[in-house]
Amino acid sequence: MNEDKGLSHKKLLVLLILAFLPYLFTLPLDLIDIDTAQYAEISREMVRGNEYFQLRDNGRPYLDKPILTFWTISLFYKIFGISNFSFRLPAILALLISSFGIYKISLLRSANRSIALLSSLIYLTVPGTYIYTLNPTIDIYLNMYLILSVLMYYLGKTHSQYYFFWMFPFMGLGVVTKGPIGIVIPMIAIGGDILLRWDWKLLWRMHPFRGFLLFSIFPVFWSYLLFLEFDAFGPYFFLYLQSFGRLYMKLYDNGWNPGYFPATFLWMFATFSFFFLYYLYRILRFQYSKLFEEKFSYSKLHSLIKRKNDYTIEAWIFLFLFLISFSKFRLPQYTFWCIPAAAIWISPNLYSLLKKWNLKGNLSLVAPSFVFASLVLVIPFLVLENWFPFLLLPPLLLIIYFLIFGRMENQFALLFLPVVVLNLSVSLFVFPELSKYQVGKEMGKMIKEIEPDQKEVLSLGVSRSKRSFEFYSDRLMVFIFQKKELLNLLKESPRLAILPEDFEYLIRDFYKDDLEIETLKAFQFYKIETPKMSFLNKFTRKNVLKRVLLVRLKRKGE
Repeated sequence: MNEDKGLSHKKLLVLLILAFLPYLFTLPLDLIDIDTAQYAEISREMVRGNEYFQLRDNGRPYLDKPILTFWTISLFYKIFGISNFSFRLPAILALLISSFGIYKISLLRSANRSIALLSSLIYLTVPGTYIYTLNPTIDIYLNMYLILSVLMYYLGKTHSQYYFFWMFPFMGLGVVTKGPIGIVIPMIAIGGDILLRWDWKLLWRMHPFRGFLLFSIFPVFWSYLLFLEFDAFGPYFFLYLQSFGRLYMKLYDNGWNPGYFPATFLWMFATFSFFFLYYLYRILRFQYSKLFEEKFSYSKLHSLIKRKNDYTIEAWIFLFLFLISFSKFRLPQYTFWCIPAAAIWISPNLYSLLKKWNLKGNLSLVAPSFVFASLVLVIPFLVLENWFPFLLLPPLLLIIYFLIFGRMENQFALLFLPVVVLNLSVSLFVFPELSKYQVGKEMGKMIKEIEPDQKEVLSLGVSRSKRSFEFYSDRLMVFIFQKKELLNLLKESPRLAILPEDFEYLIRDFYKDDLEIETLKAFQFYKIETPKMSFLNKFTRKNVLKRVLLVRLKRKGE
C-alpha cells in the first residue's frame, strides 16, 4: 500500500473523529418542520398503529416517499422509544456507514490510506452533509445506498465478481428509499465507466440478468403493496411520476435553469469548491486540451480515454449533474447525491497540494476555511442571546489542536478545524437557540399533560405542514373548517386546540355566541425552516416573532 510517512494518517484519523463530533451532538436536538417532522410523525403513526405495510400521514394515506426509511426509523422507535434521539440515531449511523464506504472506495482507487481518510473527512465537513444530517432527510439514507452500490462495484472489479451480487440489492434498497434515482445514479456511474472504457467483458461478468432479479425484489414488493392500496396509480407514481415525471411534466414545471444545479453543488461543497474547480481546470488544461492542439480525431480521444482505467466517480459527478440540469423541478438536495463522489474525486489532488504546502507561500489554500472561522466569530454576537458559554469552544479546540498536531503550520488542521468549530457551534448553540421558537415540543408536552387520554388535538388555522405539533403531542391533528363539526366535537367535554395569532381575532369573533375560548398559554413562534436574516439577528428577532396559542374550547352554557 502506498503511504506517505511524512503525513501521519493517524492525525487524519483524529481529525475525522473531531469532524464527526458535531453530528453526535445533534442527537438530542428537536425536529423541525417540514420534512423532518413529517418523516418522524409518519414513523410514529406506523408504530402506534402497529401498521407496517401502509404509510399514514396524520391518518391519511401517504404516497410521496417509499417505505424503507420509515421502517428504519420505526425499528429504532421500537428499540429506544419515540424521541428525538431515536429518530436521529439511524441517520447518524447511515452517515457513519457512508463515511466508511467512501473511505473504502477511495482506498481501492488510490491504495493510500491518508487519501482515503481525507475523502471521508471532506464528506463530513462540507455544508451539504452537515445540513442534511442536522435536519435529517431521506437523502442521507439514499446516499448510503448509493455509496454501498458503487463500493460493491469496485470490490467486484478488483477482488471477486461475487460482490456484484451485493451491488444489485443495494440499488434495490436505494429505490425503496427514494425512488428510481436509487438505481439511476449507480447506473450513470457504472454505465459511464463501462461505456467510456468499452469494457463489455466486465458487463457480462456482472451477470446483469441475474442481477436484475436481485435488484427487483424490494421495488416489486413495495409496488405490490402500493397496488393493493392505490391500484395501478401507486406503482405508476412510485416508479415514474414521482421521479422521471419531474423532468418534463407540467405538474412539476417551475422553469428551466441549467445553471441551478452546478451552482447549488458548488455551494454545498463550499470549502472545497475552489479545489474542485482548480482540479477540473488542470485536467481540462493539461490533458484534454491536447485534443485540440492539432486536428481533432476520435482516435486521439479514444486513446486519451483508454489511458485511464476507471471513470466511475467522474461519471457520477459530471454526467449526473449534466443530466439533472434538464429537470424542470429543482430542489437543492438533488446535488447532495453526488457530494460523495466529489469528495472521492478531489482527495488525491488535495492531498498532493497539502503535502507540498507551506504557511508562508500558500496561505490561499486554507483561505476558504478562515472564511468559516470568521463566521464563528460573528455567531455569538449576532445570533445567541447568551453567548458566554460559546466562548469556551474556540480555546478548547485550540488546546486540542496544539496537543495533537503540535505545530501551527499543520496544513490539514488549518484547513479542517475552522469548519469543525463552525459545525460544533451550530450543533451546541445556534440550532438549540433557534429551534425553541418552533414550540412544537413545549406545546406537545403541555397537551399530553392536560389531555393524556385524547388521541387527537384540534387545529384552528394551523398549517397542514406543521407535523411537529402531532409528533410531540403523540396524537393526530384534526383540522376544523366548519362550525357544526367543532360544536359536535365539544358535546362530551371541553377540548384543547392550537390557534395561530393570525386567526385569533377571527375565531373569537366567529364563535363568540357559541364557545368560551380560554387561552392557556401563548408561545412565541417562528417558521424556522425558512429563516430570514431578521430572525437570525437577535437584535431584530423579536420584531418578526408571532404567537401561537394553546386554548381550551368549551361550549357556552355547559
